[in-house]
Amino acid sequence: ASLAAPCGGCGGMAITPGLGPSMLHIVGHLPLAELLAFRACSADALVWAMSHSSKHLGGEAAKAHGRIRTRLWIQRVADVNQGSADETVYETPLRRLADDALRRRMEADMAEARGAMEEQIRAFQAEVDRRMEQQAVRVHAIVEERVQQQIDTILIAEMEKVRAMVEERVQGRVQ
Repeated sequence: ASLAAPCGGCGGMAITPGLGPSMLHIVGHLPLAELLAFRACSADALVWAMSHSSKHLGGEAAKAHGRIRTRLWIQRVADVNQGSADETVYETPLRRLADDALRRRMEADMAEARGAMEEQIRAFQAEVDRRMEQQAVRVHAIVEERVQQQIDTILIAEMEKVRAMVEERVQGRVQ
């Protein structure tokens, strides 16, 4: 028995549903693009892929699998209820589902933005602290320089007084 049949619309080969559970392990290692190509190859491949558990898929493939299943179920609900008065029965749960998804996404975005803002605040505080330290060092150096100048001025004045006094004494003795 052949494991592959001609693909309906893409001219390649489609995997038939007869492959069973071993196909789950194979598909679980495909990159997302190849997984989506596998699903798009034929209606049988899509039905097989969507009817099996996504627990063997990882990361982006599992997310894509879930989004595709959700969209297919929403389309199915719309098709079943199209034109009937019961469409409002599904409106509230689907709106709640969308609102919850939006709320979770917004909470994640807010947490990310809050983290980034806190990091910017810490960086700003570190920069302010660094600049304040530099300013304190500069002010301390300026104060020390002025004190040294005043001490030098006082020392020069005292030296002049002492020199003048010594000259007076020497002049007084010489006369």
